[in-house]
Amino acid sequence: MKKIYVAILFTAIAFGLKAQCTPDNSLNQPGYYPEQLDTAQIAQAYNMVLQLRIPADTTVTFLGQTIVADIDSIKLVSVNGMPSGFTYVCNVSNCTFEPTQTYCAVISGTATAQQQGVYPLKLAILAYAHGVIFGSTTNFPPQPDTIDRFSLVVGQGSVGIQTVEANKNFKIFPNPANDILRIWINGQAGETVSYTISDITGKVYRQETVALENGEVLIGTTTKGLAKGIYIVQLNTQNGIYAERLMVE
Repeated sequence: MKKIYVAILFTAIAFGLKAQCTPDNSLNQPGYYPEQLDTAQIAQAYNMVLQLRIPADTTVTFLGQTIVADIDSIKLVSVNGMPSGFTYVCNVSNCTFEPTQTYCAVISGTATAQQQGVYPLKLAILAYAHGVIFGSTTNFPPQPDTIDRFSLVVGQGSVGIQTVEANKNFKIFPNPANDILRIWINGQAGETVSYTISDITGKVYRQETVALENGEVLIGTTTKGLAKGIYIVQLNTQNGIYAERLMVE
């Protein structure tokens, strides 16, 4: 089974508790928001509500066949690498998420001066899915996976995942998009950067490395092959990682 990612689960889990949040049902496509966590400021209470909706299907390789499988649920098992004192609770028991519903979670904690820095996080999940094999419905074994593409920034660290608003040198347009997509990158002359376009499960649909010969570049690409929904355009530079949510109509 291909890797299945739920991209917003970043801090320690407190099982059996329920988050003080209300799911935002205006999120009716697979996706999540915000795309990144806010920076946790030192000595300030950190409390952030996140919303998510998982996809309804994925692809599975089974007995040499690649088939479409229906996702039954995705469960967060554990999160490692977060600073001590931070907690994470979901609005459902055991942080088990099913398709066609919107969920929310709350991240909270207070960072100390000694914790300033960037915390790469590793999230362990289990994905449950079923599909039709040789005319019969088959429940696939739970698929374990580890997500390690996100970080929680404490303090004013210069490296980590930052919002596009904090970095005016990266823009995508139009957004929403239904055909042509343009990505504008401005940086240091001669710098090499890379970008990816992926869905919320982590599947990469576009990937390219470019050189900023004159300090900037305008990349033209297309949304052909992308189903309607929410995607993440991520830019990797020598100064950090930047991301923007893209809506494909």
